[in-house]
Formats: sequence, structure tokens, C-alpha cells
Amino acid sequence: MLILLGIALTSFSLLMGLRYGSRGALPLAGLLCLSAASFMGPAFGLAPIMGLIAVLRMEQKESYGRVVAMACTPAVGLSLWQLIQARDPMHREERSAAVLEQFQALGLAVEDGGKALHAMVDAVLRVQPAIELVSLLLTFVLAYRLSQTMAHRFELELPAPLPLPLWRPW
Repeated sequence: MLILLGIALTSFSLLMGLRYGSRGALPLAGLLCLSAASFMGPAFGLAPIMGLIAVLRMEQKESYGRVVAMACTPAVGLSLWQLIQARDPMHREERSAAVLEQFQALGLAVEDGGKALHAMVDAVLRVQPAIELVSLLLTFVLAYRLSQTMAHRFELELPAPLPLPLWRPW
């Protein structure tokens, strides 16, 4: 359900940027970014920024592949930051302990067969940056499609994306 919120935030900032221009949409997109990041986490804070970057690229008449590549650079930055944190054993151990405490609060017995659960939580924490990157890429692509269908209602023109086999980031 939370991915729908990211899609809505990205679509809103994309349509707002098309309607009012990138400079006109910057203050509201910035407020959306700060409020989403503070209430829901950094991944949701990137959603309005991704839409605004896409508008900046479209204003410069870039191809669809370049729009997607540039709009997803904040997602790559977040994933790299999470990857650096995931390599730190102290940080990963703190997050693992927090997740295991949540499991205990739900009534799951962590003490008995804890090794398998610890290994699973550790594996999930190591893979989390890749999952975050893929979910943010999917969020942007789906938000672009949603914005394209809604652009006609607001009398805006959004370039049609190329079919998937023809995508090129150059």
C-alpha cells in the first residue's frame, strides 16, 4: 500500500511541474519532500524530487531513457548510502536487534531457534538497498504512466514512453 503513496507523490510533483514549470513547482515539491521524509522515511521523501527531476529533463527535451535515468539518480544515491551502512557491522547489528525486538513484541519466540531468525534478518538487511532501489525505480515508472493518463484531464502534454525493448539511457 505504501508504494501507492510514493506513486501518488511522484505523479503529483510531475504533473505540478508540467503545469507550473520546474521553478514554480520547486517550493511545493520541496515541502512535499521534507514532510514525506520526516513522516514516512527517506524513500518517500525522494518521490517528489524524482518527479521534479523528470520535469527538468523534459524541459530540456531529453529522451525517455534519459528522463528515467536522471530521475532515478536520487534512488541510486539512497541505495548507495544504505549499502555503505549495511556493510557496517555495528549499524547492521543495531537494526537487527530492533527487528528482533519487534518480532518479540508480536509474540514470536526469538530465544529458542534464534540462529535461523538472526540469519534471515541479517540477510534481509543486506539485501534491503537493492530492494529499495528496485521499488523506487518501479515507483517512478508507474508514476510516469499514471501521470501520462492523467495529463489529458489537466490539458497537459506528457511525452509517451518508448516500449520497454527500445529503452536506452544514452
